[in-house]
Amino acid sequence: MAPKIIFYVSDYCPFAQRTWIAFLEKEADPTNPQLFEHREVNLHNPDNANNKAMRTFSQTVPAVDVDGVKMNESQLLVQWVDETFPQNPLLPNDPNLRWRARFIIEKHGKIVPAFYSFLKETDTSKHADLVASLLATLAEFNKDLLQTEGPYILGSFFSQADIAFVPFFERMFAALGAHRNFQLPDSEEYAALKKWYVACCARPAVKITMADRGELSMQTHPSDIRDRAGYLANLYKVYAYNKIAEARPFIATATPGKPIAFPEGFFTSSSL
Repeated sequence: MAPKIIFYVSDYCPFAQRTWIAFLEKEADPTNPQLFEHREVNLHNPDNANNKAMRTFSQTVPAVDVDGVKMNESQLLVQWVDETFPQNPLLPNDPNLRWRARFIIEKHGKIVPAFYSFLKETDTSKHADLVASLLATLAEFNKDLLQTEGPYILGSFFSQADIAFVPFFERMFAALGAHRNFQLPDSEEYAALKKWYVACCARPAVKITMADRGELSMQTHPSDIRDRAGYLANLYKVYAYNKIAEARPFIATATPGKPIAFPEGFFTSSSL
């Protein structure tokens, strides 16, 4: 008998999205998952039933319970999914290419802090330097993408390396576009990156995780916005004003599917 796999996930979390993509890549039909039971978690609401169940062994998503064996950590879970289900492998057999995938994940981990540093900085006098740093980081990623004919990091092979980064680019484009008026320059310096992102987003497994919100999300998480990009931009507004800690009590008591009732003047800054 196949083990019962319970997958705890929050649709807005990039780390959980990594593992979600990996699971769906293994499905015969990703629109009708059979390998795992999806449990959507409202991390901010202590009364959320899935949150209560998950927090008996993990304080955040993603988390997996396999017949009582409990695991977390996004990239480790991506590896676990790939090793547990051999179909549609997410690493090639070639050990040199497997090394390449792991190397890229480690080398370009700095993309994530570069994105969040820019998003969270409320002092606009620092934005030019942060933009320059982010663009330099993305240009370096673009150079590594040019080492193959693409469209993925390992060429035609979609891998764990692609999964490691694509959720963060989705949030980067949504949040920085909405709150920092940022767009990736239309130049050859970023052309391979744009091609890579479009190719990743076209995959059925990735597309499902980036779809506009359905009823499960609306019944679990606050925000009345169904459009995926708008939903992420709205949730990441607390990062843009660097009010993450102050926002938590309001998010915790917010009604699923409704706007979060922040007090008047909550999103103000002397610099922004």
